[in-house]
Amino acid sequence: MSRNEKMKFVRLIEGSDLRISDSLVKYDMPRSTYYRWKRKLRTQGLQEGRNTLVAARRDEAIYKSGG
Repeated sequence: MSRNEKMKFVRLIEGSDLRISDSLVKYDMPRSTYYRWKRKLRTQGLQEGRNTLVAARRDEAIYKSGG
C-alpha cells in the first residue's frame, strides 16, 4: 500500500464517528498496523517540515465548518 493510501486510511479512521477500535474491526485492520502507520506518517511529515496528519485534520475541520 502506498504512503498516500495509508494516509487516506488513517484519516478515514480518525474521521469516523465510530471509536478507533470499532473502525479497525470494521475494516479488519490490526491495531498495531494502524498505530504503526500513524506514527510513521507523523514522523515522515515532521521530517519533511510539515506534519501531514495535523494538516489533514485542519483541512477536515475547515471543510466541516463550511469555511
